[in-house]
Amino acid sequence: MASVSLEKKGEGHYEHHGTPVPCSISLPTLHAGTKILIEGKTLPNAKGFSVNFCAGHNMDHDIAFHYNPRLEMNRVVSNTKHNGGWGAEQISNDVPFGHDKPFKLKIKLTSNGYEVEVSKGPAIHFNHRLPLDKVTHLYLIGDISVSLIKLKAKK
Repeated sequence: MASVSLEKKGEGHYEHHGTPVPCSISLPTLHAGTKILIEGKTLPNAKGFSVNFCAGHNMDHDIAFHYNPRLEMNRVVSNTKHNGGWGAEQISNDVPFGHDKPFKLKIKLTSNGYEVEVSKGPAIHFNHRLPLDKVTHLYLIGDISVSLIKLKAKK
């Protein structure tokens, strides 16, 4: 697993290009209003991938938000992991990803939760189940290549 640091590009702006997957990305303190953009491409035989907002460097820690497109099952599963156990799954049957296709995944943090938009799909909302201030890392894993991660922090 690669460990990646976002490069500061200005006040509240961070980015990284050519991120290897799987990877753990150390995050600045997150607040409502923070926006994260992940640009990449699914692999030709992709089964799925996940984007995880973790309270540590990997999925062994609490996960405040687990966004998991499962292409082989034609659904997107969102969830939280706390004290080693997963919560109730939030499932969407609208999968805005295809095999060997580029994507832009936009995640906006709000006072209520996570707003997720994908270039060719409906937006989803996932309510906070764990405090946002516990999140220290973004952990990416699965059948994708990532070309760009941008974070715009709002204080």
